[in-house]
Amino acid sequence: MFWKRSALPISKKISVSGIHDLQLRGVSHIISINDPDHAPPRAVLQSNAEVMVLKFSDTFENLAGSDPPTVQHLEAVKAFLEEEKTRIRKVHVHCQVGTSRSTAVALLVMHLLDPQKPERELVQILRKVRKQAAPNPLLIRLIDQQQGTHFSEALGYT
Repeated sequence: MFWKRSALPISKKISVSGIHDLQLRGVSHIISINDPDHAPPRAVLQSNAEVMVLKFSDTFENLAGSDPPTVQHLEAVKAFLEEEKTRIRKVHVHCQVGTSRSTAVALLVMHLLDPQKPERELVQILRKVRKQAAPNPLLIRLIDQQQGTHFSEALGYT
């Protein structure tokens, strides 16, 4: 197990948004996903939370000229959570709009927080946490490859 379970349900340990609807109250950790040429929002940088910044494009394929997500980005998320595991109360994941990159990374975070919970259940929780969730298919494929999960199937991407 990634770390000891707390009494809080997973839906209370995660939040997701775009930059225009950031809600950082009660958040101990932020994963800020930005386009390669953009800085994190001021509210993120001024928060009291521990912040991890990721920079990659919201692309569904590894196209020439794009800056796609990689396994290294996912490894960085795992390392961040592992390093902070004793201090995590709630993780907030955001990207530009809050539908694609952030929701895919949120699935990874939820899986790492509760690896015993089935993928379909985590997808249902995600959709309650962020109704407009449409996880980035490339990120989901990478998560499935890296973690041995079946999120692609749970999301109907296969």
